[in-house]
Amino acid sequence: LTEVFMEEYRLGELRTIAKTQALKLDVHVTPQAASVLAKHCQGVPRRIHVWLETLRITFPGATQISSSQVARFLRGEGIDEHSLRPQQRSYLRLLVRAPKRRLSIKQLSAGLGLDPAYIRDEIEYFLLDRRFMEVVGNNLRSITDAGLEVIVPDTDAEV
Repeated sequence: LTEVFMEEYRLGELRTIAKTQALKLDVHVTPQAASVLAKHCQGVPRRIHVWLETLRITFPGATQISSSQVARFLRGEGIDEHSLRPQQRSYLRLLVRAPKRRLSIKQLSAGLGLDPAYIRDEIEYFLLDRRFMEVVGNNLRSITDAGLEVIVPDTDAEV
């Protein structure tokens, strides 16, 4: 098998995707709302599409979706100002509490109750991209200084 790598979407491209998807779904979003969606989607366009579908249902009488409505919706989804989802914050909290702030993927899997493949594909990619964590030594995961700056270990105990 040949591994294929795709270039990441730029913020402007994601903003355009948000506007295009909104038109297809007959959801009217302000340019600022499209920017908020683009900023917090972690580079995943399908997430924008799903959010727009949910926003259409969440605000059925709205003629236009504003950035404040999007922000309120994202907070309700547990997405914070760093674009971290609840499981990503839980992942980082496990690392903060670990000896030497390092854990194996198996330990993280047990602590989160999630499959290692899911952790690698859905949780770690963004954390690695933002340098909130790194893979070190014997395939151990370690929190970085940047990760320590965005996580508060004793709050939001959800997984």
